[in-house]
Amino acid sequence: MSCTDPPLYPNKPLEYRIQPDFLIKLTTNSPRFVLGYWSIRGMGAPLRMMLCAARVPHWVALYHVKATPGVILWDKESWHKDKAWMEQANPFANLPYLIDTKTQTIICQTNAIFSYLGKELNMIGSNKMETAKCEELLCEIYDLRNVMVDFAYGNDQTSATKNYAAIECLQRGAVYLSKLETYLQQQQSAGTAGYLVGNALTAPDFHLYEMYCQFDSLSKYYSMDESLDEMFPLLKAHVQAFQSLKENQMYLNSPELYQNLPFNNPYAHFGADPKTNGGYERGKGVSKQEGKILLVYDIKDYLLDL
Repeated sequence: MSCTDPPLYPNKPLEYRIQPDFLIKLTTNSPRFVLGYWSIRGMGAPLRMMLCAARVPHWVALYHVKATPGVILWDKESWHKDKAWMEQANPFANLPYLIDTKTQTIICQTNAIFSYLGKELNMIGSNKMETAKCEELLCEIYDLRNVMVDFAYGNDQTSATKNYAAIECLQRGAVYLSKLETYLQQQQSAGTAGYLVGNALTAPDFHLYEMYCQFDSLSKYYSMDESLDEMFPLLKAHVQAFQSLKENQMYLNSPELYQNLPFNNPYAHFGADPKTNGGYERGKGVSKQEGKILLVYDIKDYLLDL
């Protein structure tokens, strides 16, 4: 079946038309949302974490980037097949995408999904000022993410230039992290409750957590002289408080959703191997789950824990 072939079940609801490499169902019933992204953490991780924290029934669709023997280009056919028919519903179709099964709409672009889920899950602030602060933080953290992407997916590098590029990446990232440290300093709670805005979880909490983890891992992988925890003690306190929240435990303890996924795709210089955070050696990467539908958890089983 080529990328131009019609999708299976064209008259079915959107959630039944997708054909990812791996589908994780977090409900025994129909999902409210379907979140699609590469089978990595990347931009998908904070959105998955957000859905898990809200305990909303949803599916997670994972698309693999595969190495084909004898072919230089990476194989992304599974995503290209779904993208072809999704573009008929949304010309901006891309990863990540969010399907709202209630309205049968497809939302794309990371910050648009953060904003949409924030409103649907009551995670975008409790008033106009808090909502504005959430949106401001989301943009700032996205700028921080772009620094990491420039390094991880930049031009091929030798060992020497890669070390220099890693130092430069951390220096550029520190500019944004310093601003976030100052922001926490200005807050009465100084981030110790695990919340960036108000007294509840909001969308930027999830993206900051993922990006702090990535930069912290980069610092440790390249054995930098000073750790992020030493440079940014308030951010460290915020991240520790956030990851200890009971709402986040299901996600953080899931091998399929979190622990076994690398930060980046296999052609990245950093974070392509979830065990070492190093690069991916073609043909020797970590094996991926193929062609399965897996019910990891039923969200309703966790409602009583909150």
